Amino acid sequence: MTDFLGVEHCFVPVECSNLAAFYRYSIELTGAPCTACSYFIYATTISLALKYSIPLAVHGRSRSQMFRFFSPESQDPFLPFIYAGLQDTDEDSIRATYEKVFAIIKQGFSQEFYSQIRAFLPDFSQGRPAEFLPYFLYHSYDEEKIVGYIQEHVGWRQPDNFEILSHYDCDAHDAAGYLYEIAETRPHIVPEISFLVRSGMISRDEALLRIEKEKFNDSPEASLDVLSLLTGFDREKLITCAKAIAAKNR
Repeated sequence: MTDFLGVEHCFVPVECSNLAAFYRYSIELTGAPCTACSYFIYATTISLALKYSIPLAVHGRSRSQMFRFFSPESQDPFLPFIYAGLQDTDEDSIRATYEKVFAIIKQGFSQEFYSQIRAFLPDFSQGRPAEFLPYFLYHSYDEEKIVGYIQEHVGWRQPDNFEILSHYDCDAHDAAGYLYEIAETRPHIVPEISFLVRSGMISRDEALLRIEKEKFNDSPEASLDVLSLLTGFDREKLITCAKAIAAKNR
């Protein structure tokens, strides 16, 4: 796709041997592996920018993802990046932003596990940290237009069940959504749908229809098999973790 569209790029191999343990902890903590996956990807991006002295790193998180937990009480580690993007920055303020992010992450994990994941996080002692900003500050983030462009110019065809805010490049995505629904007793996408309503992008009725479509009537067998392979947890263990979180949240 990148070759066809003429996008300058390179592929960077990364060390993934410890990810299975990170996925397992994420499942035990939240019900799904997504926290581990996102932290690893963002930390790797920032670390590569540091390694090659790149001053700006751009992530592809959408507005609905960025603002789904936007409140003073939120423990979303992305919030400091949001606030930093609204003001002028220098090296000291960028370092302060990362310190806030690391503090939120540290608070969310046990000390033992934080010491393990610290190896994934960037070390700014030997260089200037990159400013970390979202793609949508520079280009319109219209998922339907992006998908339409790719279909027209590359030949990829969207699945019959395509919806915005989906994740078709992840074979474990349906399993993650299924486990989240058990753990949270609602579709995981609800906060993002809520943002779309608050911002006037969809109506309340459209939101309710989308939420209803997100509910799992059957377990996603193939996707659960993929997640079991990635984590070393069998299906019973995966579901037990999700149910334990649901019980804790009652």
